[in-house]
Amino acid sequence: MKQKIFLNFKSFIPSAVPNFAVLGILNFFSKSISSKLIDSNYKSNVIQWIKLKNEATVNGYIVRQSALKGMWLGREKCIVNSCEVIAVYNALLFYGVDIDFSKLISEFEKDGLSLWGKFGSPVKTMKSVLEKNGFVLNECKNINTFMEKTINNEQGPIGYTCNFESENPIIVTYYNDKTDITKMIHTVSIIKFNNYFKVFNAGIEKARFNTLQEAYNWINQFPRKVIWIGVVKNKERKDY
Repeated sequence: MKQKIFLNFKSFIPSAVPNFAVLGILNFFSKSISSKLIDSNYKSNVIQWIKLKNEATVNGYIVRQSALKGMWLGREKCIVNSCEVIAVYNALLFYGVDIDFSKLISEFEKDGLSLWGKFGSPVKTMKSVLEKNGFVLNECKNINTFMEKTINNEQGPIGYTCNFESENPIIVTYYNDKTDITKMIHTVSIIKFNNYFKVFNAGIEKARFNTLQEAYNWINQFPRKVIWIGVVKNKERKDY
C-alpha cells in the first residue's frame, strides 16, 4: 500500500499539476545568494573552470554538465543544478557574446536561484540575465501550438514570427521522467548550425537533427515531457 502511494506521488506532479504552476513555484521560491557566498563561489569557480573547460566543452559550447566537478551554483554543485546557466551560456555564445562561465554563474546567483540553487534557476532569472546581456527570452504559452506554427513558419502564439530555421536559439525545459518527479527537470538549448540542429547538454553531443521538429521530438519522447519553451532573440532586431 505504501509503495503504491509513493508511486502515485512520484507521477502526480508531472501528470496532474499544470506546467505554469510548476514553473510558478520555482519562480516563487527564487532566493538571492549572499554576496559573501557569491564571491566565494566565483573565486573557486574561476580556478575550476580553467581546469575543466576543455573537458566540458566542444567548440566552446558546454556539452557535459557532468564535467563541472568542483564548481558551485549557490549552495549546490554545478553537476546537479547548472543546466539553466549552461543553456543561457550556449545561447549567448551562439550570438558571439564573450562571457566567462564563472561570471555568468555569479549573475544567476545575484538574480535569484530556486531555493538557493537546490532546484536550479527559475525562468525569471534566465530572463533577467539575458536582458542584462542585450537579449530577450520570449516564452511560449502553448507548446503544441508553438511547434505546429514553427514548422509551418506561421505567426507564433505570443505574437512573434516563428522563423527559427535560420536563427534564434531555443531553450527547453522538460521532466526527465514524466512518471517520476524525483528524477527532476532538465533544461537544454537547441541551436542551428548551417543545415542541422544540435541539442546541447543532453548527453547526445554527437547527434545532429535535420529539422527543429526532429530535435524537439527527441527531447519530448517517453519518458521525458517538455514543460516550457523559450526563444532567445536579440533586442536590437526589429523583425518581431
